[in-house]
Amino acid sequence: MTVKTKTPKLTPKQERFVKAIIKGKDQTEAAIEAGYSIHHAGKEGHQTISKDYVRKEIERNRSKINQLFEVTFLDKLNALWEIVSSTKYSDKEKETAINAIKEMNRMQGHLAPEKSVNLNINDSDMLKDIESIRDAYKKEY
Repeated sequence: MTVKTKTPKLTPKQERFVKAIIKGKDQTEAAIEAGYSIHHAGKEGHQTISKDYVRKEIERNRSKINQLFEVTFLDKLNALWEIVSSTKYSDKEKETAINAIKEMNRMQGHLAPEKSVNLNINDSDMLKDIESIRDAYKKEY
């Protein structure tokens, strides 16, 4: 038989602490903003964030925020297609929009990994073979 333990409810100070962390404050700043003593804020911040239920509340809030503001890969692909296929944008506007989408991809980790290989080869025939293979792959990208 498993016994479920009830998750403690956050105190008002803990709720303010969570909100401050979500806004980007570090533990000490969040503790001060939540109303803990400035003299013990570092210790209080550490103790507060060490509680599992506080960390879970932080993650729950971050997840809700991410869902609200998430731009999916498909959203960006559709926007990119609309930009490049449209005649209503100037070349400069297209370039700016494409660079913005590229930055979103970088921030969200949607960039394809770079493909590179480093070899140290002394045989000139083998080197020529490898260079021809490399050149063939360059044409694919």
